[in-house]
Amino acid sequence: GILQRVINFLFWALMIATIFLVLYAAYQFLLSDGDPDKVSKAKKNILYGVIAIVLAFLAVGSANIIIELMGADSSPDGIYFDTGDFW
Repeated sequence: GILQRVINFLFWALMIATIFLVLYAAYQFLLSDGDPDKVSKAKKNILYGVIAIVLAFLAVGSANIIIELMGADSSPDGIYFDTGDFW
């Protein structure tokens, strides 16, 4: 239903934002010239990106469980990662 579409959209939006965060962190890392402060900042941003991915998967999994417990899930697959709905 509509709740699944919203959750799916938010999941993919977070994944895209995370990809840009990790790419930005890699760019920072490349331009750090060995400066410990810049390297540390880039590593932290990469860590934040990994944490965001883990949290996104946990959020979608939790939402799927709640939807199924409420009986609002009309599809047997629950929330699925189908890029066809997003694009």
